[in-house]
Amino acid sequence: MHPFRQSSKGTVSALLLVCSAIVGCAASEGYLTSQATVYDQDLVWLSHHFNVRVDRKNLVVRSDVGTYTTVIEGDVFGADVGDMNRDGYPEILVYLRSSDTGGYGSVIGYSSNRGRSMSQIYAPLATTESRYSRGYRGHDEFAIVEGSFVQRFSISPEDRITSESSPTTRQIQYKLVDGEAGRKLVVSRVVEY
Repeated sequence: MHPFRQSSKGTVSALLLVCSAIVGCAASEGYLTSQATVYDQDLVWLSHHFNVRVDRKNLVVRSDVGTYTTVIEGDVFGADVGDMNRDGYPEILVYLRSSDTGGYGSVIGYSSNRGRSMSQIYAPLATTESRYSRGYRGHDEFAIVEGSFVQRFSISPEDRITSESSPTTRQIQYKLVDGEAGRKLVVSRVVEY
């Protein structure tokens, strides 16, 4: 299975259109948009269980050690769990896209404190920095791959920053490190292909 997943937003909208055709219920565009943002996913890492859901504009992450709520902007389109700092306890990352046509990505993450509680990860994406943002147009794909967080997006060949070839994709790999006030994601590698 490929580690990058696509949003199911279109599927939800299609199901609502089928519902309106079969049942005869009225479905306005505003109704479809609000329904498409519904998200509820269960994740398991070894013996650790998580539930990620959106309640209006609140992201609610439930874990074995507590419930954590964050106000969000945009739409949740995925989540992953894995041991990113290799301490034997999981981190959970939730992926968001802006609601506009740009679909600019962002991440909210929580890191386990030795299985007793979880703390929010400082997760600024490199695409907010000028040296990595060249050619960035949103529509990110995110995944935890072999303990690293990976952000991937399309670019035009003239926007390359790391190679002499004509790449069409930039992939930014992040590692989780301990900071002064908590854990944070930092860029560890940039590849274009």
